[in-house]
Amino acid sequence: MVNLRIQGQNLYMRPILLTDMATLRTAMTGVWPGDVVPTENEGKAWWYACNKQNETLFGKRNLTSTDKGWLNLTVCKNDDTIIGFQTLKYRGTKVISFMTSIIPTQRGNSYYKEIHTLRHKFIFDSTGLNAALSRVTLPTVSSTINDPVIHTNSTLYTSTHHTIEFPNKGVYAVKEITKAQWTAWIDNSAQSTLKGHTYTLTWASS
Repeated sequence: MVNLRIQGQNLYMRPILLTDMATLRTAMTGVWPGDVVPTENEGKAWWYACNKQNETLFGKRNLTSTDKGWLNLTVCKNDDTIIGFQTLKYRGTKVISFMTSIIPTQRGNSYYKEIHTLRHKFIFDSTGLNAALSRVTLPTVSSTINDPVIHTNSTLYTSTHHTIEFPNKGVYAVKEITKAQWTAWIDNSAQSTLKGHTYTLTWASS
């Protein structure tokens, strides 16, 4: 078993547990127009899939050009309250932020901004994934759920690689940054507070 904990200022991320699913199922509420909350059995099936996917990466660290898989993490406050989940997809040394979702009762508390910073530190950190490239797919239509995502990513992901339209869900912008671009952004004086926030990584067999 591998112990993974990505610790931030107010939040931390860890592997998804089966006992998380009753809470995490609700994180899908309102994410896509018309989407429904998964049933209990669907939630369990999702956990088993997540656990299987996580096993691929948890025994190692830095990504290599031949790697391919997923990393699924529960996001918690420091008091262990679950607030949502983060799913990353990796193809070689490129990491795709597939989904970040926060449960309805925890939305509107600026948690996405800290998740965003923790995610990128872990993605590019030499003791983490040490990725070469990060990709995000961002909504372009303003909404209560979309606005924090659009705003938080706007100064880091400044150019669009291409766009994609999902039926009944609108147009999304696919954007990428390199490790060098992330380093330049986080080292900029405008990000000094974010750079100084707590970040520790525990990643070891237990």
